[in-house]
Amino acid sequence: MLSNEVELWPTAAACDEWAICPKQDSLPRPSSPRQPFSRAPKRYHENPPSAPGPGWFRVPGVALSAGIRDDAGELRIGAGQWQQRGTIMWLEQAKLDWERLGEADPMWAILSDPELTGNRWDRETFFNTGLEEVGHNLRYVMSLGLEIPRDRCLDFGCGVGRLTQALCDYFDRCDGVDIAASMVEGARTFNRHGIRCHYHVNSTGDLRLFEDAQFTFVLSIITLQHIEPLYSKRYVSEFMRVLRPGGIAVFQIPTAVRKAGEGPLPPGAHQAVISAGEVPARMVAGEPIEVSVEVRNVSRVEWPNVDQLRVGNHWCTRRGVAVLDDGRATLPRSLAPGEEATVRVKVTPPLSAGTYELQFDLVEEGVTWFASQGSKPARVPVRVESGESASGKLFRKLGLKPVAVARNDMLPVAEMHCVPEADVRAVVAAAGGEIVDVAPYNVTGPIYESLRYVAVRL
Repeated sequence: MLSNEVELWPTAAACDEWAICPKQDSLPRPSSPRQPFSRAPKRYHENPPSAPGPGWFRVPGVALSAGIRDDAGELRIGAGQWQQRGTIMWLEQAKLDWERLGEADPMWAILSDPELTGNRWDRETFFNTGLEEVGHNLRYVMSLGLEIPRDRCLDFGCGVGRLTQALCDYFDRCDGVDIAASMVEGARTFNRHGIRCHYHVNSTGDLRLFEDAQFTFVLSIITLQHIEPLYSKRYVSEFMRVLRPGGIAVFQIPTAVRKAGEGPLPPGAHQAVISAGEVPARMVAGEPIEVSVEVRNVSRVEWPNVDQLRVGNHWCTRRGVAVLDDGRATLPRSLAPGEEATVRVKVTPPLSAGTYELQFDLVEEGVTWFASQGSKPARVPVRVESGESASGKLFRKLGLKPVAVARNDMLPVAEMHCVPEADVRAVVAAAGGEIVDVAPYNVTGPIYESLRYVAVRL
């Protein structure tokens, strides 16, 4: 029975990777692009007592039953072997993750609005964000007094072509590369520029598919942040290689995790009693419903009426968190100790059929979930059932083929990685380039300090 299964499932706060979970919904909208909040739950048990050293993990046999082979066909990694982070294992796992995201919900995987999960992004609205982003970056480069040759450009981490299509309005030819074939397939479907736009699958740790000095402009936004530094720094070096002399690269990378500032709530204030109203025992995958949620302040501190204090929800399975960020609802007023308030949260069941636990919790955006501070979330067992009306309509609306998602399978969450500014400067210089401008570029949410670099190939 569902009631007997509930206690076996963890709360979102049970995973240490989720200890501080900002919500990207706090970024400006609708014009500013967003991406899924990144810190993925640990897939492997790192640094167990038998590990060879720090940063090592054992390759799971389920994910890699055949192992990983290099370009020459030689077996590089076998299931059950020890590997260190930043090796070919990470690159292969990243490819698998983004393939699944590209198959299931590609636009949301790129710009993660919690209200637009389940393939609910409007195509025109989605691609208009690319027009705004590309226009902004090109105007910024020109404001530096740099001339942008309009011959050929590269969009690194193109996804389904959000930026590539916009770049085609400015350049004679555009190439987009992505690690996931599913993303590239979608990009080719959405291409409206014919042979002037080419998309490529690139699953290697470099850009060897392009010869030296092929491009006059390279753009990469909200991509390098999801790549381990061993590879992201290599890709930055490759940007310089594939640029012609005088060519320009514009790319964004988080540089550090911000120190938690003083939020509206002091220590000890993150204590609540949360209860959900009537929740259907069965829901249809991808079809949202509204749930009434009651919260009571059981701390000794008054909660102020601020936008950063919201009720959110997670979808969990026995394996862990399946969907971290789904719905959000801001508290309607300040709450003194002992006071209650009711909000309505729109929740969207995962696209995968199966048995889930729907959890409701309070979050201080950019600081912490209440459950991470010892408060108990509301927990409701739900059976999610597949329905042709849910998946078929959504994929047909986007012009994509419906995909079958395995029962009880969890979609991955993109990892997040930072590279110090000094490291980026050193990589560009060693590759024959010069960074001419560095400026804050906050597209990563409140927890990360993100920088945009403008580099010129010497």
